[in-house]
Amino acid sequence: MYNILIVDDHPVIALSVERMISEHIKQVCFKESTDRKEILDFAYKKSFDLIIMDVNIPGINTSELIKEILMLNDAQRILVFSTNPEEIHGRHFLKLGAKGYVNKECNKEEFIKAIHKILEGKVYISGKMADVLADELVGKGNSGAFNTLSDREYEVMLQLIDGLSTSEISNAMNLKPQTITTYKQNIFTKLGVKNVIELYEAVKLQMGKIH
Repeated sequence: MYNILIVDDHPVIALSVERMISEHIKQVCFKESTDRKEILDFAYKKSFDLIIMDVNIPGINTSELIKEILMLNDAQRILVFSTNPEEIHGRHFLKLGAKGYVNKECNKEEFIKAIHKILEGKVYISGKMADVLADELVGKGNSGAFNTLSDREYEVMLQLIDGLSTSEISNAMNLKPQTITTYKQNIFTKLGVKNVIELYEAVKLQMGKIH
């Protein structure tokens, strides 16, 4: 019997994930939660074999949550399942300790493959992510500037390209607006952009280079 926690603020997506897994893996028990304290309590009690987590959840800093989960239970297996492209964001979450990163646009076969591999205690690397890591290994990667972002800067960047304002990001991350402004300036400097529109274009350009 596997116990799997779904951390996604879209009930329809959570239900679809549960149905896909149930079609291929027998004896699975699911629970859904987007409550940070409850999720950390589950991690402390080692309640779940796998946590499947979205990135963009209102009121939750996903990077910080993953760090906190792994501090409580360093063996916790986490699969990040997001609309954000793995070519840009996958490396960040793998570095934090997630066992895999899968884009929500992937086909069912790839998603189930990732689930199986992680439940077996392995790390899942998608084909696109493998290409990125291989290019970086031989010095041909194009994501160098993005890799210079700190965890906090990365979280702010994600929310900026999602269209959130400084005050909204401040509330979501529980930080002062001045702090968010500083992170924002650092991001712009490191990526060589002047505003959010250019930031969004830089991310699109990076995706194009990888593809």
